[in-house]
Amino acid sequence: MFTRIPRVQIFLLALLACGGSTLFAQTEDEALWKNLDVTEDGWLDGTELNGGWARFDTDGDNEVTKSEFLQGWSKERKETASSVAEDNLLFKKLDASGNGYLSGTELDGGNARAYDANKDKRVTLEEFLAGRAKNAGANAAPPATQPATEKTTPKTPAKKPTKPTAPKATGEKPAQPPASVISANKLIGLFYMQKYWIATRHLEKAIWYFAPDGNAYFNPAAGFSPADLEAIEAKNKGSYKIANKELSVVWGDGQKSSGEIEIVPGGFNWDTGMFLQIEPFTDPKQIIGSYEGGTSMTFSGNSTITVKTLELRADGTFSWSGISTIEVDGDKTGGENGTTGKWALSGYVLTLAPNDGEAVRGIAFPFDNEETEIKPDYTFFSGTMYKKKG
Repeated sequence: MFTRIPRVQIFLLALLACGGSTLFAQTEDEALWKNLDVTEDGWLDGTELNGGWARFDTDGDNEVTKSEFLQGWSKERKETASSVAEDNLLFKKLDASGNGYLSGTELDGGNARAYDANKDKRVTLEEFLAGRAKNAGANAAPPATQPATEKTTPKTPAKKPTKPTAPKATGEKPAQPPASVISANKLIGLFYMQKYWIATRHLEKAIWYFAPDGNAYFNPAAGFSPADLEAIEAKNKGSYKIANKELSVVWGDGQKSSGEIEIVPGGFNWDTGMFLQIEPFTDPKQIIGSYEGGTSMTFSGNSTITVKTLELRADGTFSWSGISTIEVDGDKTGGENGTTGKWALSGYVLTLAPNDGEAVRGIAFPFDNEETEIKPDYTFFSGTMYKKKG
C-alpha cells in the first residue's frame, strides 16, 4: 500500500510539478480553499485547520469560513510581498560587489551577519530574506499549533555531498530504517516533511530519520548504514527526545530545535512542518514509468525554476534531465543537462548509474492519491517530488 496524500498536499505538489512561480494569486486562493475544505461544508474545522489556518478564525468559534480565509490570506500575501520587496532592495544596496551574496564587510550592514544560516561566511538572498522576516516578526512560514523554535529546519548543505556509491556487485541490500512508530513518548522511523515559506514562495521538502537509538538525521542522502549516517554533517544530525508533548533536537553543531509536537493521522506537525509516515516500494516494478517534477522560488518579482524529467524503464535503463531558469530584474538565464544509464531500487534507495559518470544514490518512495488510477501518482527521489505521467 502506498502512502496516501492529503488533498491540500496534492494541490501544492501539482502546482510545484508544473513549475509555477506565482503560487497564490487571487484565482489560486479560491483553488486553495477548495482543496482545504475537504468536507465541502463551507468552513474549515477539526483537522482541516492543520497547518496553521486557525489564525484566520477572527470570531474565535474554532471555525474558519471561506470569507475569513480569503480576506486573511489575501491580506497576509500583500503584507509579506511589501516587506520582501523592501528587504530585497536593501540586499541589493548591501551587495556592493553585485555577485549575488554578501560577504566580508558587506555583512556589517542590515544585521546580515546574523542571517548566515549555514555558517559559510556568505549570506545569500534567500538567507537574507528569511532572516529579515524572522527578525521582524513577519510570517515567514504559516504558523502551526506549536511555538517557534530556536532553530529553523536546517538546510541541505551547500557544499558538495559525499560521493555516493552503487550497490555492491554481490547483491548486498542497503540497510533500511525500521517501521515507523509515533506515540506520546516515542518517535521512530522515516518521515517526509513539507514546509511552505511565504517569504520566498517555496515549498521545502525534506526527509527526516528518527533512529531507535535516539538520534535524528535531516535529509539522509544515500542510505541508512552506519557509514551513511556517519557521513552526514554534524549540523544535520543530533539527539532527540519527546517529553511533555514537546519534541526537541540537539544538533551536532550545538544548536537546538524544540516545540510542541501534534500527532495527527499518518504523522505529526512540528516546527511549522507537516511530517508524514512513508513506506518503501514493495516491488521495483512499481517505480517504472515517466515522471516530471521541479522546484520554484520567488522573491520580489525575481524567480528561479527547475524542471526535471525522469524515465525509469522496465529493461533497467533510465534517462534523467533538467532545465533551470533564473529571472532577475526581467533578465532570464538558464541551462539544461541530462544523462542515461542503468537504475536499481532496493528498499528506500534508488541508484542511478550513468553510462559516463559516477552513480547517484538517493532516498526514493511512493506517494499516492487513491482517487486516481495512477499507482503511485508521485515518486520522491533525491529531494524532488516527481509526478507520474499518465
